[in-house]
Amino acid sequence: MLLRVLRRVLKSRPIQWVYSDHVLGIFSLDCRAAECAPHPDVHRNVERDLDQFEQTERWLTRAAFLQEARHRIDQGVWCYSCANGGRLEHYCWVNPCQDSAWFPFVSQRYDFPPRSTVLYNAYTHPAARGKGLYRKVLETICADARDVTGAQHVFAAVENGNVVSENALRAVGFRCVDRLRRRMRFGRVTLSRLSC
Repeated sequence: MLLRVLRRVLKSRPIQWVYSDHVLGIFSLDCRAAECAPHPDVHRNVERDLDQFEQTERWLTRAAFLQEARHRIDQGVWCYSCANGGRLEHYCWVNPCQDSAWFPFVSQRYDFPPRSTVLYNAYTHPAARGKGLYRKVLETICADARDVTGAQHVFAAVENGNVVSENALRAVGFRCVDRLRRRMRFGRVTLSRLSC
């Protein structure tokens, strides 16, 4: 309880105005060279899986998730999912062909090479963590990017401190190619890039 309150205080606007340091790692995988294959228990744009979404975070209700999921799929975004026992255990969103992205976390834009696939918003249900689902999804995304869209690279962005996500990406063959940084000291914002 105390730790939760402390986290909330540290993320509050007044504290962030005084001091904040956000770093976003940009990871890339050359899907032509990677040895990735689709997994049969990983699905793309399967509404039956998404309908099994269970709210685990206060900020994302089931209704909001389903509405946003349908909207994204209608816009051509792919949703990779794993469901088991009536529960959506993992999902990850993918833009099959993306040139650039704006990252509010670091207030910066990043340009991707032509023919890039970009993944974002991966989430694993707390009861399904530690099963290797994210790795299976990453391997399936890589195979589809290579075989379906002809993409040369798959990209992912990871906020600093998300070691689990970084480790999963590295296990599949992703490597850090850039780090975007946004520092704030007493309201003064500095944007920069760091080496990996």
